[in-house]
Amino acid sequence: MHNSTEFRPLFGLHTGTYRLTSILTGDLSGDGMDWEKSGQSWGARGRDWADRQERLGINAFSMVLAHTGVRYGTKILDIACGSGLAVDRAIALDAHGAGVDASEALLEIARERTPSAHFVRSPMDALTFEDESFDVVVSFTGLQFCGESAFSEAFRVMKSGATLERSCGTDM
Repeated sequence: MHNSTEFRPLFGLHTGTYRLTSILTGDLSGDGMDWEKSGQSWGARGRDWADRQERLGINAFSMVLAHTGVRYGTKILDIACGSGLAVDRAIALDAHGAGVDASEALLEIARERTPSAHFVRSPMDALTFEDESFDVVVSFTGLQFCGESAFSEAFRVMKSGATLERSCGTDM
């Protein structure tokens, strides 16, 4: 795990090097929504989400991809990727994209939408990727519902000097 890394909230509101513990107020893993139940809830109307709601975030996705410098060859991971629209936009920029989510129903849509990306069902705090695999890690409305262990995993899969960008619903 990296002891510190650059953390830039959406639109660069704060830039600097922070220790992981300064980002978090504590381990919320016991207080958040159960991972399995979350996947079932989000997937229950996954097609509706993908066709109607998710598209409302496309401007935020595009801004984050530009802000983090995603381009040809960038390796990007979207944590809580849903139906994969942000990864799809990254692939359109010739990046190499991957996404993880709790909902198999949403991941099926993501795989249909962007077959060249790698999508896996995985909890945020137990990512199935090797250490230092990604140049950019993003999460749109996902990491705010997790605890320290999920942030630790995000930092573990980030290359040295990589960027973690997360946003909350109020940012989108």
